[in-house]
Amino acid sequence: MTIFIAGATMMSVSMGARQAQGLLIGPLSTVREWPLATFSMAVAVHNLMWGLFQPFTGAAADRWGAAKVAAVGAFAFGLGMVMVATGGSWQTVIGLGVLSGFGLAATSFSVVLGPIGRAVSAEHRTVALGMGSAMGSLGMMLLIPVTQEMITVFGPVRAIWGLSFLSFASIPMAMLLHKGEKAVLAAPAERGQQSIKEALKQASCDNGYRFLAAGFFVCGFQLAFIGVHLPGYLALCGMNKGAGATALLVIGGFNVIGTYGMGKLSQRYPPKYVLSAIYLGRAIATFLFAVGPKNEFTLLLFAAT
Repeated sequence: MTIFIAGATMMSVSMGARQAQGLLIGPLSTVREWPLATFSMAVAVHNLMWGLFQPFTGAAADRWGAAKVAAVGAFAFGLGMVMVATGGSWQTVIGLGVLSGFGLAATSFSVVLGPIGRAVSAEHRTVALGMGSAMGSLGMMLLIPVTQEMITVFGPVRAIWGLSFLSFASIPMAMLLHKGEKAVLAAPAERGQQSIKEALKQASCDNGYRFLAAGFFVCGFQLAFIGVHLPGYLALCGMNKGAGATALLVIGGFNVIGTYGMGKLSQRYPPKYVLSAIYLGRAIATFLFAVGPKNEFTLLLFAAT
């Protein structure tokens, strides 16, 4: 339980702060008189660095422990947000893009889910991993309205300071992660000696891994695009300023429910079929929302789907 709480808290903060970027892009660009492309570039680099660093942060967690990697990641994420709050355009690209991208890789799925999965028995592992993943959505549910309120009351720069403080404050959770991890980390002699290069080579030769990676590529593109650009898109469609935050909040809430539900379904049916159904349903929902009318009802329906 200790390791689950610690990991869930860290994922809630990091994933919640990541999803809040979509609320900041417009107000921060306006305050600093930047074109939208400047902040969009930083977010794009952020997502690329998140993906690029994940194999290495996962390997580092296997070697030195998830607690140390997560603590460094939380510090890097917070430092990156400080650079965004205090710097210019290039500091924003480096801070949000590189540092916070690395920080997210070190405090999210590839690092945190490993200890959570090892802490439970095999028959409960799928549900535990699903619940752990859902904590990222829970963080989005909590941080989206908080960030929107901070932007409205204090402005986007102070809202960024608030997100950086939360990231720094999550570092002690790594200590709890280490406490729970002691019981599940294997002794050094029992661990595999496979290198990162060997692991990636073995995985790349597996058809299942290649198809899964391709599916995650599309999934990540969709989620990043929606999380970052949906608020601005809704504003262009004439909807009120709070529509974007409401949509992201609903997405986060239903993702918590959906993640748990899909975890249970994966115990009954082959996960590949469950995942394929999710991708197909998301594609249909996105297409219908893009070509259909934009109002509060269709927005909430799309967000819930």
